[in-house]
Amino acid sequence: MTTENAESKSQKVQVKTVLESWNKVKQELHNFVKEKKIKEIQSSVKAFVRNAKKDFNGLVGKDLVDIKKKFNDEKKQLETLVDKVIQAEVKKARHFVDIQKNELSKLQKKVEGFVRIKKPAKKTTRRTTAKTTGRKTTRKSAT
Repeated sequence: MTTENAESKSQKVQVKTVLESWNKVKQELHNFVKEKKIKEIQSSVKAFVRNAKKDFNGLVGKDLVDIKKKFNDEKKQLETLVDKVIQAEVKKARHFVDIQKNELSKLQKKVEGFVRIKKPAKKTTRRTTAKTTGRKTTRKSAT
């Protein structure tokens, strides 16, 4: 944290110096315009732009390297976290499957035990009875 604070302070100082130089050039510009020294103004502005460009590129370059480094660190941390979570979930799933296999094997043993205990059923044969095809006669009664 202290290095980050020191870096941010140094960046603030650099930004402050750039702003101060901008104000200085701005003031010089007003003075030159009053004196009508346009050639000097052009060279002063060009020099300021070159210096500002160098300072800006230096700041952005350092920030870009820091951002890349932080991004890679965060990426690694996220990958390890995801890997850890996935491994834990896989372990839980394997444990669940093992428990279910054990339960199924116990159930299968019980079913096989019941099947073995049952004796084969005796075959019963039907007795066939002969049908008589006789007619029943009904008498009419006299009334």
